[in-house]
Amino acid sequence: MKKLSKILRPYKLTLTMVLLLLSAFVMAAEKPVGLVDSVTGNVFVNRAGKIFRVRKEIQLEVGDELTTTMGSQVTFSNYFNQTFHLAAGSEVALSGKRNLELKKGFLWSQSKEHVSSLIMTPNSTISYEKGEGVTSFDPHGGRTQLLVINGEFKLSNLYEGHKTQSIKDGEFSFIDSEYESGFPRKPTLIGYKSYRKVTSLFTGVTPLGDSHNALEHKKELLRKKVEMDKAPARDIASLDDLDEALSGDAG
Repeated sequence: MKKLSKILRPYKLTLTMVLLLLSAFVMAAEKPVGLVDSVTGNVFVNRAGKIFRVRKEIQLEVGDELTTTMGSQVTFSNYFNQTFHLAAGSEVALSGKRNLELKKGFLWSQSKEHVSSLIMTPNSTISYEKGEGVTSFDPHGGRTQLLVINGEFKLSNLYEGHKTQSIKDGEFSFIDSEYESGFPRKPTLIGYKSYRKVTSLFTGVTPLGDSHNALEHKKELLRKKVEMDKAPARDIASLDDLDEALSGDAG
């Protein structure tokens, strides 16, 4: 019996180590990765199949899915100095410490530090570091839209990664399987009315200081472009009509 116990001892130690590693993995998976900063209206979180109402200052975990109803909004942040605003009628999942999956609606992301981050939609990936932008996904039309307020974001087709575009501050693009075989639209400077139309979906949210200055610079360049061209290109002429710009007919 003692001989058998001696033979099994190494296996017991191995099993103990495996159990400890599994326990550490589970604890890490359940570790909070974010915090709700503010809530307006009815916002809900789905956590492992259990749905409950979101309150200010509750901690968020990997795998949580946030849903905003009509007339509601939620702002949350992670531990990398990044803040996210989810507009009404939207849904987003926390797929990692710095990764989000936007399933529908509008998401305004703000990153004050250089941190590699990723936003996914059902048909695209958006990678970025420092900066801010508004991402949206329409589940009915299957279109991902990206407005970069400041910084540089990389918009890529989820299924064909080589189809990609770099979108910089003040620019707009989208991915739609019905447009150019899913290739991101060539970046276009967005007009002030279009910019206001998008940002007005978020109550009480304003761009970061650097973002405001970058947008003012872009608008000045746009004014000079229009003044210099007696017959502006259609991309420039249609900037202030967001519906036309998003229709895929422009450009």
